[in-house]
Amino acid sequence: MSEELRTEELLTNEGHTETMADYEDHFDDANPWNRVLEYMEKKTILPVKIEGIVNGGAIAMVEGLRGFIPASKLSLSYIEDLETYLLKDVEVQVIDVDQAGNRLVLSARELLKEKERKEKETGSEDAGDKDPGRKNAEHLREKGRERIPVEVCRRRRKFNGTKAGA
Repeated sequence: MSEELRTEELLTNEGHTETMADYEDHFDDANPWNRVLEYMEKKTILPVKIEGIVNGGAIAMVEGLRGFIPASKLSLSYIEDLETYLLKDVEVQVIDVDQAGNRLVLSARELLKEKERKEKETGSEDAGDKDPGRKNAEHLREKGRERIPVEVCRRRRKFNGTKAGA
């Protein structure tokens, strides 16, 4: 009996005995799915590291959960080689949470759009430096403006004509 009293005295905090019900409210806080759902609702900006490249996107960890960033949501422009993003730090937002399907989808695109809009407002022109995909697209646009020699055009037409007839 004295053993029980000591235990009760240890658990008592100013006349109140702590029970599991007192901690019940905090159990939901520990669930990572609830936390990422809260991030999505509040549109929280999360710094993550790209830990893997898979078909169609990249993988990053958020609260111990594996998050997928589709390639279309990783940059403002087409990404030729996703491997350039491997082990890079990016800022993302949670855009879809499905605990039953074990799906967590992230996006950097909206944040990049916002940054680009702010940079345009301030007149800064270094927007392409932070996004390798955008830099590549600008390079291709510049390359497209170069004049192609007439002989090359003729060779292309000839090749395309024989190829189509074969």
